[in-house]
Amino acid sequence: MSEPNNYELQQKSQYYADFNESGNIAAFYVDEIHRGNIPEAALPITFEEWQTFSANANAYKLDGETIREKTEQEIAEESTDLPLVLESTEQNVDRLENDNIATMLALAEAYETSVRNNAQREQESLDTMLALTEAYGLVIEQQATIESLTTRLEVLETVFALEVSD
Repeated sequence: MSEPNNYELQQKSQYYADFNESGNIAAFYVDEIHRGNIPEAALPITFEEWQTFSANANAYKLDGETIREKTEQEIAEESTDLPLVLESTEQNVDRLENDNIATMLALAEAYETSVRNNAQREQESLDTMLALTEAYGLVIEQQATIESLTTRLEVLETVFALEVSD
């Protein structure tokens, strides 16, 4: 038995359409892709319906339990509800330049924060190394003191042994 091709897999998958509060299609889902992330309110649809609806999602809406094509009046009303804001070329360029400046400032701030954090970590490392060097110096001094005391003790033991044997 041969493996199923892509078209056969598409046919076997369960497709879903989700709708916003106005009944307009908000999103499509496929169980093979979205697994457990499909909203409970999403309605199951066929592969063929998915092909039709996704080709022009704005032309369809949920009416009760049925997905239907919108009337010309509904489409016209929706288009008049949308705010019509046209930017001039100069406004568009200004907006894009301001967006670029804001992005560059944010990147510069992130870089400065990173450099500051790295400098702080380096200072902490240097402080740790200095503290370890000081501790090592103390250990060396203590080792020298121990060796000196051990030598004195040996001398005293030798002198004591000599005095006891006399």
